[in-house]
Amino acid sequence: MAPVLLGCQLLALLWCLWLRGEVQRLEKSGMTPPPWWTQLRWAVFADAAIVGLLFIMVLMDYGMSASSLLGSIWWSHEVLQSWRWLLWLARGLDVLAVLLATAWLLRVCRQRQLLDAELQYVLVLVGALLAVCAWFSPGLGTVSLIAAGALMAGRWRIALLCALAALSFLGHFYYVL
Repeated sequence: MAPVLLGCQLLALLWCLWLRGEVQRLEKSGMTPPPWWTQLRWAVFADAAIVGLLFIMVLMDYGMSASSLLGSIWWSHEVLQSWRWLLWLARGLDVLAVLLATAWLLRVCRQRQLLDAELQYVLVLVGALLAVCAWFSPGLGTVSLIAAGALMAGRWRIALLCALAALSFLGHFYYVL
């Protein structure tokens, strides 16, 4: 499942980049005729796709337990050991994604002067704890990237879905323990 998780992280990162330039694209939509990439329907499509990605991530989290069990039955020990580097890469990228999302959120909050010093420390602490949890719960990095993008763009419903997905990931990790 590691290649799928890496693809999901890439899609989440592309969505965050899409959101970064959204204001400029919407300003261009007032032109006559507007360029095809500035139309509102593309923003709606991108948001719907990212919500679908969140649901896929949650379903995949519950499916990974069964797939790891079946994988250990069907694959030989040598084959599993030769692909172990991909697992370590996916875990490391999940941790990096959480740290990147935390740093991006902290930077934007400082620029917009949304948080005082105490709340910035809380944000850093929560980001560090989520980074530790992301090592054990694959997919949490992708959810944190989507949550940071949603918070910065004012997509509160998507941010709420990210919080529910993260609780699901952490709850499933507790259940696996």
